[in-house]
Amino acid sequence: MKIKHFATLIALLASTHFINAQNVITEQSNVSFEINKLTVDKVKGSFTGMTGTVVFNTNELESAFIDVCIDPATVNTDNAKRDAHLKNEDFFEVETYPTICYKTSSISKTDDGYLAKGILTMHGINNEVEIALYYSDNTLTGEVEVDRLDYHIGPKNTVTIGNRVTLTIVCVLE
Repeated sequence: MKIKHFATLIALLASTHFINAQNVITEQSNVSFEINKLTVDKVKGSFTGMTGTVVFNTNELESAFIDVCIDPATVNTDNAKRDAHLKNEDFFEVETYPTICYKTSSISKTDDGYLAKGILTMHGINNEVEIALYYSDNTLTGEVEVDRLDYHIGPKNTVTIGNRVTLTIVCVLE
């Protein structure tokens, strides 16, 4: 009898964790990016199609998590020819790698907001990434800089495109 009660308790605790889960509002969430072009100009663009689940309660950060993905095929730089090139094997290879995902291992409070630590998976490569986050009105926002070469995206050793990419995240929750 005790085993049955223990199993019920475990199931209840697990379901409570997911009851607090918030879905991402795909239509309002996105990731924008900015990268140097020819060292004097910048290319700006965005990805849409963010999906996933977030548990974020500022009073219970020990159980908080983020598990979201975007669709690299949604890349938009306001230049159709460039967007098509970014989708092919020279860059994102969207047919082979249809998602870019971020999953946290921890979220902690900082003086300015929050710090998410987790794994960014892009182009089939996993790297640990820390993202400074801010939370307001059911929206998580953050900014992080990554090196595209860490994910084998784009040509190596070129002056036409920078290596460092600034990503700005807007994740609106239900």
